[in-house]
Amino acid sequence: MGAELPRTAHEQWQVGSPVGYSDLAAGDRLYFAGKDGFVSHTGIYIGNGYFIHASSQSKRVVVSNLSEALYTRMFCGARR
Repeated sequence: MGAELPRTAHEQWQVGSPVGYSDLAAGDRLYFAGKDGFVSHTGIYIGNGYFIHASSQSKRVVVSNLSEALYTRMFCGARR
């Protein structure tokens, strides 16, 4: 598609059209923020409540569910 994104999650959060939680579609970019509100993590929605992302805790790419408490708490929005 030729789309370009900035390097950091915080910068990427500024780019694209917002997507509502109920309108998520595979390929949408998900963004997560810490307690300070700073967007520092991103993932890609793959459908049925799941997303793929690089986990610093697991030190690998994993599939997680948005309904997990950690991600529900940190989720700040999606972009397309």
